[in-house]
Amino acid sequence: MNFALIVAAGKGLRFGDEIPKQFLMCKNHPILYYTIKAFEENSFIDQIIVVTSSDYIDLVKSYVSKYSLKKVNKIVEGGSTRQLSVFNGLKEIKSIAGKGDNVLIHDAARPLVSQEIINKNIGALKENKCVCTVQSDSDTTYLSKDKKTVESIINREELFLAQTPQSFDFECIYKLHFEAYQNSDIENTDDASLAFKNGYKIFLVEGNKYNFKITKKEDFVLFEALI
Repeated sequence: MNFALIVAAGKGLRFGDEIPKQFLMCKNHPILYYTIKAFEENSFIDQIIVVTSSDYIDLVKSYVSKYSLKKVNKIVEGGSTRQLSVFNGLKEIKSIAGKGDNVLIHDAARPLVSQEIINKNIGALKENKCVCTVQSDSDTTYLSKDKKTVESIINREELFLAQTPQSFDFECIYKLHFEAYQNSDIENTDDASLAFKNGYKIFLVEGNKYNFKITKKEDFVLFEALI
């Protein structure tokens, strides 16, 4: 089976609103709805697990009912860091996952993930245990250690910006999270970074500019214009 694990436990402090950005309404639907809907509509996704903070579990349940999101199997309470939130979701999946199952881990605040990106991730998992969606960097990139002057210009053809989903053989990523938790290594910023630091090769699949993360007000304005 292919599981989608949607991480919606963030507080969105950089966005600066009273509620987390994934619950803001846009065209009469919350941002989280658009994200879940993308995986709901994908024929290769079997079940969806949503991780959110305890204060919003009932709200997410109401979305699932109101919008008839049939593939949402579990709504799980998040942790104090993103990594712990993912681990909580993985622990729930473990009770139903079998050998050879996969999990696609996705940010709730990336609501414009395309069917093509989801399909690319699932396809890449047929031969790889760890897959990361990326976007090639089209801008000239400077290195500045003092943040005032340019020290060097980096070859942009070798630079890629990480996106989600980041997708894994379930047994592999669960083991990595379990061992990290046992070692109090809980501050990794994403799952591909955790896999990479433990010696796994990360296979890249191409994302796109529309699969951006809503982090600031201008991101929300762009998202609203695009839909």
